[in-house]
Amino acid sequence: MQQGSRLPVPEPCVLGNIVVRLGIPDMFIDHATQAEQRHDLGLDREDIAQKLGELAEQAGFVCKKAE
Repeated sequence: MQQGSRLPVPEPCVLGNIVVRLGIPDMFIDHATQAEQRHDLGLDREDIAQKLGELAEQAGFVCKKAE
C-alpha cells in the first residue's frame, strides 16, 4: 500500500474510465496571490482532494483519510 499526504491508496488504484478536467477557465481572473486565485477557482489542495473523494465515492471506491 502506497501512502500519500492525505489518503492511503492501494496500488494500483483504478477508478474506471472517469476523466475530469481541472484547469483555469478561459476568462479574466481577478488579481490576487496565486493561492487566492487557486482557491477562487476551486483548484487549491482542499478542493481537489474533495473532488477526488467525491469521484471515488461515485465509482464505489471507499477512501479513508489518513490519521
